[in-house]
Amino acid sequence: MGAASGPRADPMKARHSVSLWGVKHPGVLAVNNIVATREDNPVSEAAPPRKALKILVVEDSEDDFLLLELLLAQGGYPAECRRTETAAELAAALPAEPWDLVISDYSLPGFTGLDALRLVQAERPELPLIIVSGAISEDAAVAAMRAGAKDYVRKGDMARLLPSIEREVNEARNRLRGQQAALAQAAAEDALRQSELRFLQLAEAMPECFWLIDLATRRVIYVNSAYERIWGLHCQDLLEDRMDWLRHLHPEDRERMATIMEDRRHGGVNEEFRVLRADGSTRWLQIFTFPMHDATGQVQRVGGVARDVTESKAQREALHQRESEARQAAQMVTAVLDALPAHIAIIDAAGQITSVNAQWRYFGQANEFAAGAFGVGQSYLEICARAAAAGDLEAAEVAAGLRRVIEGREQSFSLIYPCHSANEQRWFRVSVSPLAGEAPRGAVVMHTNVTERIEAEQRLAQLAHYDSLTELPNRLLFRDRLEHALNLARRNEWKLALIFIDLDRFKNINDTLGHLAGDRLLQEVARRLKAALRASDTVGRLGGDEFAVLIPKIEESQEAAVVARKIIEVLAAPFEIDGNEVFSSGSLGVTVYPSDADDGENLIRHADTAMYRAKEVGRNNYQFYTAAMNDRALEKMQLEADLRRALAHGEFVLHYQPKVSCITGKVFGVEALLRWQHPVRGLVGPGEF
Repeated sequence: MGAASGPRADPMKARHSVSLWGVKHPGVLAVNNIVATREDNPVSEAAPPRKALKILVVEDSEDDFLLLELLLAQGGYPAECRRTETAAELAAALPAEPWDLVISDYSLPGFTGLDALRLVQAERPELPLIIVSGAISEDAAVAAMRAGAKDYVRKGDMARLLPSIEREVNEARNRLRGQQAALAQAAAEDALRQSELRFLQLAEAMPECFWLIDLATRRVIYVNSAYERIWGLHCQDLLEDRMDWLRHLHPEDRERMATIMEDRRHGGVNEEFRVLRADGSTRWLQIFTFPMHDATGQVQRVGGVARDVTESKAQREALHQRESEARQAAQMVTAVLDALPAHIAIIDAAGQITSVNAQWRYFGQANEFAAGAFGVGQSYLEICARAAAAGDLEAAEVAAGLRRVIEGREQSFSLIYPCHSANEQRWFRVSVSPLAGEAPRGAVVMHTNVTERIEAEQRLAQLAHYDSLTELPNRLLFRDRLEHALNLARRNEWKLALIFIDLDRFKNINDTLGHLAGDRLLQEVARRLKAALRASDTVGRLGGDEFAVLIPKIEESQEAAVVARKIIEVLAAPFEIDGNEVFSSGSLGVTVYPSDADDGENLIRHADTAMYRAKEVGRNNYQFYTAAMNDRALEKMQLEADLRRALAHGEFVLHYQPKVSCITGKVFGVEALLRWQHPVRGLVGPGEF
């Protein structure tokens, strides 16, 4: 039971309060007399059980709703009732359950039985509605019945409700069964029409002649239009005379076919014969007949199909020539495949090698493979499996790709893999494509030597990411490794250090000994730096005489200082360049992530600032970056910008200072002193600029 709101009252308690409600509320259900009658005359045990009803009740009184449930139960109607009070509740409840009936009060707060009726008709027009009210006038009741209510019952006359419910529920079910039967009949008739239409469409679309003979009447009841095209005769003539076709057979075939058709009236004919057409041509036809049974298994009709086989006979005559041409074509394809530089194999649907080209065979022989290990008749998938078991990981990928292509899950597959020998390094591209026209689907496997291309790509990658002089990572690759190291450091909360190196006095060496000597010095510096660092560290040449070192994981900043001192030591040792002993050194700037910066750009910029500070304090040392260095650098940049502006605006002035002889006390000359008349700072002396 599903009351919409409020605590569920005990129906037995409701029975004892009926008379009180009858006094206070004249419109409530007065069922005390019915209750007494039911108690005095209980329902017969032999009464057949009724089907449980789903009833939607529109009632604002919980008491009246409970009395309605009690009335239904005592009347022998098992029912699942749900109460709604408002239009919104009714609208929500209507589609929620397969209701059998709606019982509605007429007068509700802000809502009438007519409103409920309209909602029911809009949502569930097949659902009957009965109005039960104690305060409905005759005119209102008549209006409700005209609007579509099935009945109205006064609450004071509830004895009428149960028969009304039974009548309306039965009528609704009968209407539903009638609708269902009508729909089923219409569907069956439509299916029959569609079936007949499909048959006619199929028969007319057939290139062969098709006909039906009714055995009871021995008449042709249907023939498609192909009869006129194949026989060159009219369909109507055959419909009027089922033997019309026989008169137009070749004389040598007519008697034979007449005998066969008579002997096999129930079907089973499969013969070829000649037809003499009205245009004078002779065509070969092949005819098939077959029985069609009724529901009892008796042969009711015989169907026939005739097709023109003139062309097929001509084709059989030319078959030998075509086979010869096919052999020649196959030989030509083999010659073309053998001429290709790729190693090619034809694979069937099971993965077996069915044929290979000459390059495939030559490769196996040159690499001392046994012919039975890679040739025709072997399983290419098993060859891949053996290679994978021996440690060739690409072989497993190739086998998986071949299976996907054969199964139609991929249109093609390719993979580049190494195939190195003791004498040389080689790379091949394996390409797998479906074998056109094969059923079941096969594949073409082609191995192409791409060593030259791979080596060219490697050379391009080397040029793009490595300095050609020192073979160290260039600025691009160094920045990439720095970003990678920063990502790891952020993820694992590590520190890392970056050291910026600038060679001291490199320009003097380059200008004195020449550019070739300078290049050899840079090469020797790169060699020493690589030797001084760990395998996990990265040293790169950023350009000119500038190098950078990345230390990807440190615990304390002091570890960077240890590396910096080591670099200074290896650079301080003399270099032997073209027979000359050359001395150089390095000025180093050190930055640490994350204390100095949290991105690569600022780490490099701050390391560069620290390097310039190392040069300022005497070269051949290292300096850790501090914020004050950045401030000084900014001040210097600002000063340079102000000086350029001062020149443009004529802010420099000359002051003359007399020179006095200490012996004579006389002025014997003047000094010209430059002063800067700054628009903000006033007169600035030369000591500041």
